Amino acid sequence: MSWWLGFGAAVLALALLLYWLIIVGEGTYLGRGAVRFIYQRGASFYDDVRQPVVASDAATLVPLLQGALVGIPAPRVLDVATGTGRVPLLLGQQPWFGGTVCGIDIAPAMLERARSKV
Repeated sequence: MSWWLGFGAAVLALALLLYWLIIVGEGTYLGRGAVRFIYQRGASFYDDVRQPVVASDAATLVPLLQGALVGIPAPRVLDVATGTGRVPLLLGQQPWFGGTVCGIDIAPAMLERARSKV
């Protein structure tokens, strides 16, 4: 019986570690290839998973972006790891923003999702 308990604990620990590495850490600790793989496969449901964060983006990011870009007449913004284009879309919705945004990402599927929103 104790063997099964130990085995179950080991499986649970492994599952939690994988969850942390892949979901919470978004594959960062597994290397560039893993990150690309995860985002390629997850692009179709990424926005649904991140919905709670998206809801707070406007309140959190807009004041920071506005503070950084104020006084720059037609700013050019490079959004590295743009994902599905949350930041470019958020900037495009702001009446004070008259610049351009270029988004790049390691996963082509994420860029396709971003392009489909524009």
